[in-house]
Amino acid sequence: MDKNFELTSITADNLEIGMFRYEILPEQKFTCVNATLLRLLKYTHRRSFFALKLQDLFFNPKDLTVFAALLNRNDKIKLYEVPLKTEKGNEFWALLTASNVYTRDNTKCIEAVVQDISYKKEINSKLLMEKDLLQSLFDNIPDAVYFKDRNNRIVKVNKFYTQGTGMDESQILGKTDFDFFPFEQAKEMFDDDRHILKTGKPVVGKIEKTLLPSGNWNKVITTKIPMHDKKGRIIGTMGTTRDMTLQANFEEERINMVINALEVLGKALEMRD
Repeated sequence: MDKNFELTSITADNLEIGMFRYEILPEQKFTCVNATLLRLLKYTHRRSFFALKLQDLFFNPKDLTVFAALLNRNDKIKLYEVPLKTEKGNEFWALLTASNVYTRDNTKCIEAVVQDISYKKEINSKLLMEKDLLQSLFDNIPDAVYFKDRNNRIVKVNKFYTQGTGMDESQILGKTDFDFFPFEQAKEMFDDDRHILKTGKPVVGKIEKTLLPSGNWNKVITTKIPMHDKKGRIIGTMGTTRDMTLQANFEEERINMVINALEVLGKALEMRD
């Protein structure tokens, strides 16, 4: 065996990335693979790997089509994310960098480097699931929830907020309270937001009257807090507003009933006198 080849083989086997060479012409076969790639794909013997064709390496057949098209177009492909197939047929996410090469005897081959990104994919999958759960919770909260930047422009709202305004989110984002409420009411909201941005102190449980798109006024209770970046700097505000109209009307009716009862009692006492 050529000593240079032996040294190169040993070096390749000690790398933390997988490597392979696949002959395209005159035959289609794997001619070289390092120990790292065998370990990543859980092959116990090299001969099992050498018995494969290139299509056997890809978990989804369509990915091979895309890979081949990109490689043939530019003679190289960089950082191609793709699921490969382990010896037992399981999915293994990898990052492929490959190129077409010609040997001295004019043999056309594909030489590729394979990086393990399965852990990254697993983390991304968990983050995506958590994001979906938070978004579902965000949209199903029975209160209007909204986020504003330092210029008091709305940057995020939940579904309850859009339903209350009767507008799509795209019609709301980038606007301020002055675009939706009477001037005096919007100015009071604006002043509260500016106070939070300046002092960092929240506004908790403030009772307000809000004009609905229908032209009716309702009573709400609002809480607003400052939003911070990773360095602790205030970058905006977040608020929640709950419609308390039914409770307020009920309380008003209860008070009116008490007043009416006292008036009746008063008249009864006058008659007795």
